[in-house]
Amino acid sequence: MEKAFTQRYSEDRSQGHLQFTFYCGLCGGKYTAPAAEMPGKRGLFPGRSWKKAYRAAFDAAQEDAREHFNRCVSCKQWVCDQDFNPDFGLCMACDPGKGG
Repeated sequence: MEKAFTQRYSEDRSQGHLQFTFYCGLCGGKYTAPAAEMPGKRGLFPGRSWKKAYRAAFDAAQEDAREHFNRCVSCKQWVCDQDFNPDFGLCMACDPGKGG
């Protein structure tokens, strides 16, 4: 598995498409990026082209998903909007007035 910006993610491979879901570090809330079409496993170098397409799909999904998460300035964890205080740049676990 690739290294994601969130602590946890999953992938779904079905019907020639690849789709990634990223999870909030606190509540487990999720965001699923749009699916990417993957090349068939035929041709001269099927493994190489598939790996390249996989990496491109993963990078695009992460770029899209980052818009739906926030990074805590204290613990560096990526969390959803619900678990983030934008006034202080802290997740609810690190925000003394809210969570932790």
